[in-house]
Amino acid sequence: MRARHRMVPAVPSWIILSQRYADDYPVGGKRIGKGKTPPEFVSSGYLKQADTIEALAAQINVVPAALKATVQRWNGFVDKGADEDFGRGTRDYDKWLGDPLYACGVSTSSIMGGVYPGAGASVGPSMTFGYIAAKHAAGVDNSM
Repeated sequence: MRARHRMVPAVPSWIILSQRYADDYPVGGKRIGKGKTPPEFVSSGYLKQADTIEALAAQINVVPAALKATVQRWNGFVDKGADEDFGRGTRDYDKWLGDPLYACGVSTSSIMGGVYPGAGASVGPSMTFGYIAAKHAAGVDNSM
């Protein structure tokens, strides 16, 4: 990004998130949706919030029509299932990455919430849910 900035202004750069995304996923290691936005994220200028694309554009010093066009372009890629700018979604591998999704290991969401009681604590849940995911992927009934 910094190399590109020498040719075309690219800093600061912003990620534009919907409320739905903010409610479901952490940003900067913290939850920012559902009323959980750390006040320092907003007071420091790290996070900007607005009810419209135009209002958000004004806060981040971007031409409102340009931001609106970018969001509409991105949403068009989402509707088509292919990102024409970076080629995502065009390979068979990308198409395979649809629902259902499975993850197993220490990167999965812990059944213990945000607590990690000690070494090996994720092994049991990983084995259990890995077994369930493998049976589902294979189209095998999950009954014992």
